[in-house]
Amino acid sequence: MRVVNRGFWFFFLVSFIMFWIAMLIGLIFGYYIDFQMEYSKQNSSLNTIDGFYDILFNNLKVFFIILLGTFIWKIPSVLNLVYNGGILGLVFYGLYRDGLLYLSLAPILAHGVLEITAFLFGASIAFGGCEFIKNHKRVTALLLLFSVVLLVAAAYIETFISILLF
Repeated sequence: MRVVNRGFWFFFLVSFIMFWIAMLIGLIFGYYIDFQMEYSKQNSSLNTIDGFYDILFNNLKVFFIILLGTFIWKIPSVLNLVYNGGILGLVFYGLYRDGLLYLSLAPILAHGVLEITAFLFGASIAFGGCEFIKNHKRVTALLLLFSVVLLVAAAYIETFISILLF
């Protein structure tokens, strides 16, 4: 069991570092690139069951694309982590620049921590590859199940709770 923990945590650490480096790059690019962000509290899909399903299915789609990295030389996992980290960095810089970071942090973090954790778990499985999955079936199954639960909780929070935090 100790080898499983060491192996998994190594892949998790790699995923974590990759995501945060991409986010820092997004922050830096945000400083040098002139871009406009549009803010709207009104969104017809927010606070509805349809909005919940839209967000959930989008997050599950991203999660399974990350998992595809298990079979396709880790490319989808790396691209997804870098893209999402970079976009998050750009968004955080845009909110900071416009003086809205403090107001937006709680709603974003309320669901974002769960969402990003699930994506990092998926990337950890993908980076471990087929050999990791084959040797650690139970751990992999538990990680997959836990990740899906995290994504369901994140979608619920994003749909019904984050809107209340603004």
